[in-house]
Amino acid sequence: MKNPRTTLAWVTAGLVVLCLHWAAIVISISNPNPIRERFGAAADFYVGPLFFQKWRLFSPDPGTYSKKFLYRCRLGVDGWTDWRSPVDELLESHYRLRVTHHGRLLRIPISFALGLAQEAAKTAREQPCAKGDEACVLNRDGLLRTRPIYLAALRYTRDRCDAEFRAAPQPLTAAQFKLALMNIPSPTQRAAGVQVPPSHYTFDPFEIPVTAPSQDRAP
Repeated sequence: MKNPRTTLAWVTAGLVVLCLHWAAIVISISNPNPIRERFGAAADFYVGPLFFQKWRLFSPDPGTYSKKFLYRCRLGVDGWTDWRSPVDELLESHYRLRVTHHGRLLRIPISFALGLAQEAAKTAREQPCAKGDEACVLNRDGLLRTRPIYLAALRYTRDRCDAEFRAAPQPLTAAQFKLALMNIPSPTQRAAGVQVPPSHYTFDPFEIPVTAPSQDRAP
């Protein structure tokens, strides 16, 4: 005969685990807020490997624009490549053979686009600048460049350039990335055939010492 107390303990434990599971998912897909700032890292560590969600609660930019992470590399003194989209390259590889890892790698540049936009908006709120106050803008941009998302995007860009041009005749000397806001035309604009140009948030290039190993290069 089963002990009622044992059964109650198992049921209670199961409910606690279920509640913690759903709480972690909700925190992981929520937009920046005090709870996510405190528990987001733990929630992402639990949710990421097995329960990753590709959507967010309460989208902050519904139907207005999409964000795109772009980068370029410099060979020699002034040999800049065209701006490249890692998402486009990874999607092409993913569609060729869907069982590869490229689908999961898409999360990296997509998270950079979302994270950089959110940090730029957060920094602008923390340090508002009057129109034409270039000193304030420079100081605010410097603050943005201390954020973890910026440093991670910098390392990602540097590593991609290094991997692509390691065997190039000219040495890799610099790399750069930017956030492109691809504006979505309104129904009226679409009906009129109006093309809405994208806006760009371009970060300054960072130099890459030619003789330094990749893992030791400082931003």
